[in-house]
Amino acid sequence: MKGALIIGINTYPSAPLNGCENNALVVNASLENHGDVSPNFDVKLALNVKTKSELNELVITLFEGATETALLYFPSHGYSDVLGDGFIVIPHATKKITKAHSDRTMGRKDYIMELEEPKKFINKL
Repeated sequence: MKGALIIGINTYPSAPLNGCENNALVVNASLENHGDVSPNFDVKLALNVKTKSELNELVITLFEGATETALLYFPSHGYSDVLGDGFIVIPHATKKITKAHSDRTMGRKDYIMELEEPKKFINKL
């Protein structure tokens, strides 16, 4: 079984986006079935997630499932550095994110620490 979580957020108060929800809808439709309409991924679509706790719950649910493949797709605000570390930004984050604002972002390390038995996965933020 393959599981996917598709998150699209347009509603950032200080930096709104226009195409993330539509992008998420298109990717959702593309992953649900193969070209011959046979099932592909079991997809959970989440639009305009507003809090870190909601985002965290969705991601943990994806990776805790009994899936052999887990895909997280996030076409919204985020950051990645040259070392591959980075974070996903939720709507109530400020433009200048510091450790004091860590309740407004989720990074790769947050998810790895939350999972009791992390699955092998490729990280690309």
